[in-house]
Amino acid sequence: MSNLVEVKNLKKYFYRSASLVNYLTGKKDQNDVIPAVDDVSFDICKGEVIGLVGESGCGKTTLGRTILRLTEKTEGEVIINGEDIFSLSAKTLWQKRGEMQMIFQNPSAALNSQVKVRSIINEALQIHTNLGKEDRTRRIYQLLEMVRLSKSKADRYPYELSGGEKRRVGFARILATNPLFIVADEPTASLDVSIQLQLINLMKDLQSRVG
Repeated sequence: MSNLVEVKNLKKYFYRSASLVNYLTGKKDQNDVIPAVDDVSFDICKGEVIGLVGESGCGKTTLGRTILRLTEKTEGEVIINGEDIFSLSAKTLWQKRGEMQMIFQNPSAALNSQVKVRSIINEALQIHTNLGKEDRTRRIYQLLEMVRLSKSKADRYPYELSGGEKRRVGFARILATNPLFIVADEPTASLDVSIQLQLINLMKDLQSRVG
């Protein structure tokens, strides 16, 4: 089976403010370099799930964000569906965004609290599909059903939803783009154990249904 994602010797370093000038001028002080991601390599096949485990602050989120080029790399390669995403132009990367999505750790921060759920999902459909208005409405309801939310939630604001419901809205928005690859950054964090289990089962169900 061919690889969908290939991460090769990926590095993401941060620099303390004083040392950034030294770095840019060639005066490198290794004590001022923070290696958040240091020489990481792995492959993921289509339909495969990889769990990344580590203590708080070890670089899991930074790795996920760098893989999706939400932050720029220091060194290494990330190839998704045969393309090195760090070689893509800004325009091409924007066009590819729908194929690679991220479930963010904080659903409250990831959803605009001043916009209804309907508009949150509709925005993804407008950007990444060619559906007309009526078809987008039908698709919104279909996506809510897929993540086990009632149609009535479409007219709610995120602040009116529970933590688990916000997570599901995030899932629906991601599924709207028909992604090939998803990075889930602690998708069950800060939720009751029963809700965590529901969301894990939901993700397994969605994986089997949409790949």
